[in-house]
Amino acid sequence: MAEDFFSKYASDYGYGGCITAIREKEFPNLNDSVYLDHTGATLYAKSQMQSYHEDLMKNIYGNPHSSCLSSEETSYMIDDVRQEILSFFNTTSDEYYVLFTSNSTHGIKLVAENFQFHSEPRSCFVYLQDNHTSVVGIRAVALEKGVNVKVLNYQESSKETLSAPCKKISNLGKVYNHTANKVSINCDVKEDLPSNNLFAFPAMSNFSGHKYPLEWISSVQNNGLFSDEFSGKWFVLLDAASFVSTSELDLNAYNPDFVPISFYKMFGFPTGLGVLLVSARGAKALSKSYFGGGSVSAYSSDTDFHVFRPSLHDRHKDGTPPFLEILAVRHGFQSLRQLTTSTSVITKHTFCLAQYVYNNLKELKHYNENRVCECYCDTEFKSSSLQGPIVNFNILRSDGSYVGYAEVSKLAAIYLIHLRTGCFCNVGACQYFLKLTTEQLHKNFDAGHVCGDSVDIVDGYPTGSIRISFGYMSAFSDAEKFLSFIKSCFVDQVSRCCNEKTPKETTAKDSGLVKKMYIYPVKSCAAFEVEQWNLNEKGLCYDREWLIVNESGSFISQKREPRLCLIEPYIDLKENILQLQAPGISEFKLPINISNETLNNQSKNLFQPRICGAKVSGIDCGDDVSSWLTSFLKQKCRLIRQNPKVVRRDGFNRDDYSEGRALSLVNNSQLVAITETSCLDLLQNINSLASDGEACKLTLESVIKRFRPNLVISGDQPFEEESWGYVAIGGCDFQCCGVCFRCQTISVDPKSGQRSKEPMRTLARLRGSKIPFGVHLQRKMNDEISQICVGDTVIVTEF
Repeated sequence: MAEDFFSKYASDYGYGGCITAIREKEFPNLNDSVYLDHTGATLYAKSQMQSYHEDLMKNIYGNPHSSCLSSEETSYMIDDVRQEILSFFNTTSDEYYVLFTSNSTHGIKLVAENFQFHSEPRSCFVYLQDNHTSVVGIRAVALEKGVNVKVLNYQESSKETLSAPCKKISNLGKVYNHTANKVSINCDVKEDLPSNNLFAFPAMSNFSGHKYPLEWISSVQNNGLFSDEFSGKWFVLLDAASFVSTSELDLNAYNPDFVPISFYKMFGFPTGLGVLLVSARGAKALSKSYFGGGSVSAYSSDTDFHVFRPSLHDRHKDGTPPFLEILAVRHGFQSLRQLTTSTSVITKHTFCLAQYVYNNLKELKHYNENRVCECYCDTEFKSSSLQGPIVNFNILRSDGSYVGYAEVSKLAAIYLIHLRTGCFCNVGACQYFLKLTTEQLHKNFDAGHVCGDSVDIVDGYPTGSIRISFGYMSAFSDAEKFLSFIKSCFVDQVSRCCNEKTPKETTAKDSGLVKKMYIYPVKSCAAFEVEQWNLNEKGLCYDREWLIVNESGSFISQKREPRLCLIEPYIDLKENILQLQAPGISEFKLPINISNETLNNQSKNLFQPRICGAKVSGIDCGDDVSSWLTSFLKQKCRLIRQNPKVVRRDGFNRDDYSEGRALSLVNNSQLVAITETSCLDLLQNINSLASDGEACKLTLESVIKRFRPNLVISGDQPFEEESWGYVAIGGCDFQCCGVCFRCQTISVDPKSGQRSKEPMRTLARLRGSKIPFGVHLQRKMNDEISQICVGDTVIVTEF
């Protein structure tokens, strides 16, 4: 495969053979990781940051609104950066203004709020279905102003019909009724249009990488989008945020009126800065009301008098510009020039990588010849002039069912692959490619799916997809490692068991014994194995009673710091102490009993970290244990204990818990139970499916500990616990509250703190969906028994 790639792309790939040296020198942070989210944000080069730092240390940059030497230096620098931006896009200050914004969305918002829409006669705002959320958001402003709003669906906009808009587009799309704010088909609009209308489209889709014809710009400006009976000026907003990261935008050849850009998509840093390029023509369509520091030449505080500055970029400069971030732009452009020479070579380099991955994904087949990937692309990936370096897809199992994007994301994490999943703030393209109707969108929302969540499958169909994208520093090794990941985790070589459970009668029965019991005094640290243990209203006494937070007060888990598993807590009930042990450091002992002084001073020592998005109340355990943890973890941190005066309860996703069962600092439920039979079944499958030597490293004990259960029950059939309804253990009654969905923490070796691919890789292949393993248990408080012992009989009642 490598030979085929290099023979085909010898002239396009690697900047004349320099890519290996560029990676080694400029991006040492990519030695172990595969970064494939360049459309989200590309990476910054080492020399870029060093040069920026040296500039800051060498020079003094002051507020440009002052008049001292450092102020003048800053003003000169900002003017220089403006000229460099214009030069990069092949235009001049006679043709375009450069308005600094916080990002491209801010630039789009600026146009939405300042564009001269009119209600009488009515203006028109038109956008594509394949537009970023930020562009679609203009709709809300337009509707408020009584403007006609028209959305061109994907089929209408993807066939270059805008090349002759007067004839082809006059009766297409949906027009939003500006009074009722509802969608209605309107093919015979008879109103005269006002002088200013706005058309917005992306230079490149951030969903599929489709590049739209830039010839649309002049066509719309000259001819409009409707038939000859409609008059008025048409202005064009070109969303270039994803396009300019790997493609050349020549503003001398194409003259859109408004061009929003984010610099972090071009060269990684700075992240809080973008520009809105406004043509001299477009500037006449903007009307500003608000004025702030730096935007006016004069004003009165007690009368309605103010005079805006004559220059458009000064007029929109509300307050001190982010001058140090603007300085960073200079070093970003410098880095691009030195490392790649031109944008055209970036286009070739990134396209050949994306094309290679796309073609290989299309060819992947399961053992039964069913396809592995459903790719979302309407350009056939033939030319870099039509297609950007984005590959968007979903994965199918050998039986034709979809693999949820959340499952793919979890597995990618253990392979150190950085990618993006969901709809990428482009619901229109997501609807089109995934064939989602508006009714289905509402149904998915009713099922709990919102933007950015992990509800990836509803009624068997995906709610989003997987996107990878390449940047100027991407290498062939990234493509190969990604394809290897897909093949290893998702290509079925043989038919696999689906572990279907045989329906059983709903009766109480003996389902085995308690084989092992663990508590986890400090959340996300090692287990403390016990033979018998008391229960309280929160579950097992002292289980998840403490947690560790970082310097900012945020909870630290094994996801962020795998070495937490090397901290071994031990509860000594005779001495009433919590003992902490870790390799290479002396043990630490902490009294269990909380003193009255600590409780009385809890306002001074109070912490409120979040667990699963909800605040919990905790008390700081002091400086001594903080120093011990800081010494071992090599970062400032503190030990927090659950506040005994504040009862945390389940059942509500909010900060004020007032009902439900009491909880310790657990994520979801009081206890987690797994069966030994399920662990053995998983271990056998790992041994048969793993092909890279990881299987031999796992034992039954290590598999059990990776899942961090409270109770290990002997069991009868693999995964039978998922059908349990109620459980009686040694006379204590529990309710089963659903399966436990697993994250990448299960791939942390509890002995070494090192991440591995198993058991998550095999478990995902066997179980799919959200990678379930084990069940949640909540104690029923109507029993008098308050202790569980290893060897207790387990009696279950199934659903």
